[in-house]
Amino acid sequence: MVLVGLLINNAFAKTIDVNNLNLKENTNILLPDSSNKDSIIDPDISPNAPKFKVKYTAKDSIDFDNANQIVYLYGEAKVEYGKISLEADFIKVYIGKNEVHAFSKKDSTGKIIDKVIFNDDGDSFEAKEMGYNFNSKKGRIIETTTQQGEMYLLSEKGKKMPNDEIFLKKGKITTCSAEHPHFYFEATKLKVIPGKKIVAGPTNLIIRELRTPIVIPFGIFPNNQKRKSGVLIPGYANGAFGYGLDQLGFHWAINDYVHAEILTDLYFSGTFRVSTELNYKKRYKYNGKFTVKYNNIVNGTRDLKDYNPTSDFRIMWTFNQEPQAHPKSSFNIQIDAKSPKFNQTQNINTTTAISSVQSYNSSSLNWRWTEKKWNLNINSKLDQNFTQKTVDLTLPSLTFNINPIKFGIFNIRTNAVILNKTSRSESQFFDKETLNNFKNGAKANFRIGVSKSLKIAKYINVTTPHLTWNSYLITEEIKKVQGTNGLVNDTNPYGSITKYAYDLSLGNLGVNTKIYGNYGFRTKKEGRYLKGFRHTITPSASLTWRPDQFMVWQGINDTITDLISGQHFEYSKYTTAVYAPNASKAASANFT
Repeated sequence: MVLVGLLINNAFAKTIDVNNLNLKENTNILLPDSSNKDSIIDPDISPNAPKFKVKYTAKDSIDFDNANQIVYLYGEAKVEYGKISLEADFIKVYIGKNEVHAFSKKDSTGKIIDKVIFNDDGDSFEAKEMGYNFNSKKGRIIETTTQQGEMYLLSEKGKKMPNDEIFLKKGKITTCSAEHPHFYFEATKLKVIPGKKIVAGPTNLIIRELRTPIVIPFGIFPNNQKRKSGVLIPGYANGAFGYGLDQLGFHWAINDYVHAEILTDLYFSGTFRVSTELNYKKRYKYNGKFTVKYNNIVNGTRDLKDYNPTSDFRIMWTFNQEPQAHPKSSFNIQIDAKSPKFNQTQNINTTTAISSVQSYNSSSLNWRWTEKKWNLNINSKLDQNFTQKTVDLTLPSLTFNINPIKFGIFNIRTNAVILNKTSRSESQFFDKETLNNFKNGAKANFRIGVSKSLKIAKYINVTTPHLTWNSYLITEEIKKVQGTNGLVNDTNPYGSITKYAYDLSLGNLGVNTKIYGNYGFRTKKEGRYLKGFRHTITPSASLTWRPDQFMVWQGINDTITDLISGQHFEYSKYTTAVYAPNASKAASANFT
């Protein structure tokens, strides 16, 4: 859709002379502007008009109700007024009142997909609904979520005042960023003074939705958002590494988007640990952190046989795209590299000594695109197993899904998967042969079923079967050959191949019903609590079937006789393929 722009210069118009005006694609309209001599609307300006230009945009359409002086903005609507911006799925602009009302986007079930986003000179919050008056600078908020410094505030209702103070009713204060925080202070009333403090009425601490006995008559929480750098005061340490200082460090407030901490643990035994963590975040865009840790552990006494210094490290980087950055796209990166024994811990009690080691590294990159009718997911992953000394690399894995389609009583589902992966030993991973060792393949699934159930003799329900068709793209096959000690696999005996295969199955054909029975006592005594029994029997039966004709037609299986054992074998030529068709017929009947 073409972005539609609407600009009102210096004021709202007293009246709109356009009857039943409806802005559609490829339409641009400029409302009253003293510098625009060709304006189609009376340029007279109301004395109660706002002081700044009010700019409107909407991706879908903009409609005018001339009689009631209301503008309707549909689809990714946005209103800008000075340093204030309001974004929502649907916005009403009341020209006579100088007000805007914004509403969040919901799906067919009523669940909120995209909330209303309000931004006032850097201060932002989200809400289910919101109304704002340009003259009085007052706003009414429904189910709002806002961040003040390191704290998150959630409330059922709220009001924004001209002096930027915010009053909230039934509010929650927490440092947990989850949509439903794991812990929070619940207050009946809250007052937010931006840049200074948050004042709360009677407050109760709640953890995991359980009310604790901690109740205070009022609370004052600091809300100073100015950046500060400084030394972090250490604590006294006395543990497995001896005596020393714990968590001595420095906090560096680099700018509004990035801050870092450097922490050290120092022990008189010579052991020391250093960690650097850099956190970054741009609201509604992205967030993440970069961490480097180094440990130098000294065991034993210097110059003696038990002296054993060891060192290890860990490097981590995470990047997460915020959900508000793009309505359809999401992007995440997680990199984790460490020495084999970095996470080694020892738990000792009176009877056992258990040593556990996290014996793997795992890094991944994921990108997802979601449309109304389909979605695409691309993932790459690298896993390093220290115990087996192997490295598994997926580059990439691609999954394409089409949402279920309904044609009358038929339901159709389909998806496709492409995979390219390799597994090598640590010592061989960076060899040239790694590129030649990649295994790849593809699979597409098509499933059709009948959503309508049938009845036999009123009481027996028949579930109609679904038909599943799988298609495979195969790039590797085997041929069993006679070896010295028996049969062995000869991989890709015919060189590089690309073959197509398929299989078919029929499942979920079943019947079920319910049988009720009652047994009552013959004698009826007054005051009897148990008068009888009722029982229910729910019998059901189902059938699945996978024929073998398709396997025979495609020549999926081959046969060979082992000359040493004399045994006759039937095997699938696609056993080692990434995705392979079914190589045996099958049928099953179940009764419960």
